[in-house]
Amino acid sequence: MIANIQNPYRFVSGGGGFLLDVYSGGFLGFSLRKLKSSSTYSIRIKRLSDNAETDVGFDGSDTLSSSSPVSAGGDFGTWTSGSVTKVVTWYNQGSGNDLTEASLPPEITSAGGALRVKDGFPAVLFSNNQRLEGLVHSEFDNGNSFMTAGIASNETTNDIGFIVGTIPGTSTKFAMYKDNRTQKRLGEVQGSFANLTSQDSSTNKKLLSVIVDSSAADISGWADGVAQDQNVSFSGTYVNTTTLMGYNSNSVVRLNGFVLELIGFDTTQAANRAAIETEMNDYYSVY
Repeated sequence: MIANIQNPYRFVSGGGGFLLDVYSGGFLGFSLRKLKSSSTYSIRIKRLSDNAETDVGFDGSDTLSSSSPVSAGGDFGTWTSGSVTKVVTWYNQGSGNDLTEASLPPEITSAGGALRVKDGFPAVLFSNNQRLEGLVHSEFDNGNSFMTAGIASNETTNDIGFIVGTIPGTSTKFAMYKDNRTQKRLGEVQGSFANLTSQDSSTNKKLLSVIVDSSAADISGWADGVAQDQNVSFSGTYVNTTTLMGYNSNSVVRLNGFVLELIGFDTTQAANRAAIETEMNDYYSVY
């Protein structure tokens, strides 16, 4: 049976509401906890024992646990018991498109139906080129400013740790990484990188943030609330056609690790970045 995971920090500090209700402009909202009061489901899952699918809601603490209701009837723990279960859709609690995958979806329960967790928190596991992808999120297009923030781990020591990115064709135009290699990549726009200031080859979960400022044509990054490379210039124009999580059509550009949460805003959120990171850290106890 899956443990019922509880956390008192399900609301923004001070009880102000769910994260994407408090801070406007959220176009990405991928999480196993509720980020918006109107959200009904977090993920759609496929049980490999019989290929049945169902949507997964939120438990009494507004997160994923064995007691989370499923649209097929009953609860998550009972429905997934005894089977590996895959995430075939991660529902976007923001304003943009969902992310889906039919052939190589990531995992939410392991053999026997055990919920995948990272440090006690439910998490989606990407490995062996598993991915999710969706149609264009135009907020990533050239000329737009935006912020992304995510909590993820890289469970290997030699992968780039691709969390999310955009591509037209096979060329990366924006990406956020949890890079354990000596290259230390964090954010990328048009081949210009905002890197970590020091290598982190651990498997610890990290809170990573990237701001792309179109007016200044630069990219900046933060890790666990600490500024990394700042104001790195980029150039070039592009239009995003595909948004990918976990894998970028290249056996090197991938993530072998967990994603706990990924959010994105259609402005830099410069005045709110620290507060948004504090809320995420209060919930997930990252640093």
